[in-house]
Amino acid sequence: MVKIDVVLLNYKQDGDTIDCIRSLLKSTYPISIIYVVDNSEDVSALGGLLSEFKNVEYIPVLKNVGFAAGCNVGIKKFYDSDADMVLLLNNDTIVKDDFLEKLINGMALNNADVATGKIYYYSAKNVIWGAGGKMDWKRGMGVFYGNNATDNSQFDMCRLVDFISGCMMLISRTAIDKAGMLNDKFFMYCEDVDFSIRAKKAGLKLIYVPDSVIWHKVGAKKITANPFFIYYFVRNSFFIIKQYGNLWQKTCYCLYSPIYYLVKIVLSPKGYLNNFKAFFVAIWDGIISNDGRKNYDFLKG
Repeated sequence: MVKIDVVLLNYKQDGDTIDCIRSLLKSTYPISIIYVVDNSEDVSALGGLLSEFKNVEYIPVLKNVGFAAGCNVGIKKFYDSDADMVLLLNNDTIVKDDFLEKLINGMALNNADVATGKIYYYSAKNVIWGAGGKMDWKRGMGVFYGNNATDNSQFDMCRLVDFISGCMMLISRTAIDKAGMLNDKFFMYCEDVDFSIRAKKAGLKLIYVPDSVIWHKVGAKKITANPFFIYYFVRNSFFIIKQYGNLWQKTCYCLYSPIYYLVKIVLSPKGYLNNFKAFFVAIWDGIISNDGRKNYDFLKG
């Protein structure tokens, strides 16, 4: 039997993390251990709350090191264990009891190395958040198949994909060996895009398994532009296109992406000045490869 470790990253969402663990413990497929990496800056009550659960290890980081670095704490724990695969899962998800069993079976049947399933909105149980994804090179990011679509079985075919979200990503030990861990230079956003590209370049197979179902507690609305979103998405997509894009893709990105983000800024209800600051600083930081977490004033508040 394939041995599975799970990594959950918590950041000031103790209640969601507890709910996610409770759903995971109903899994029809046994989970070896759940690593809960806590990025919350303050000492949290979460460690005490988790003591009631078996096979759950609480790992406080005591600072916000970002999604990639936080997940890597758990991935390193997995790598030093005897488990065969590690599941990265957003802590604000609820899983169907057979999701892991279906995911592992689909991965085995298709001889794949990285897998994801069908992710619904928690607030709209039959509306799809993501059904695997592909690269959108003109924006330098991964985009989902089926996003915001009502599920009418149109995404019920198992298929190879080019992009898998870190919201739900089952990774084999072989994939870690060949593609490495997540790249913490991104801090937030696009680290899963980077990993997907590296995995594909390493000859690994990425697969979407529709029978594996979870629900994600994210709003079923387009993200309103704010300085945090603008800065990290613009800078990190710039990193992606600079490192991996060919000449045509880079040209399309330079022509399309600024217009895309500037329209978002203009249509945002407030915060024009900080949004514009975020955009132009992100471009500059992308050019000079100024990566990692930033503490710019316009990102605060």
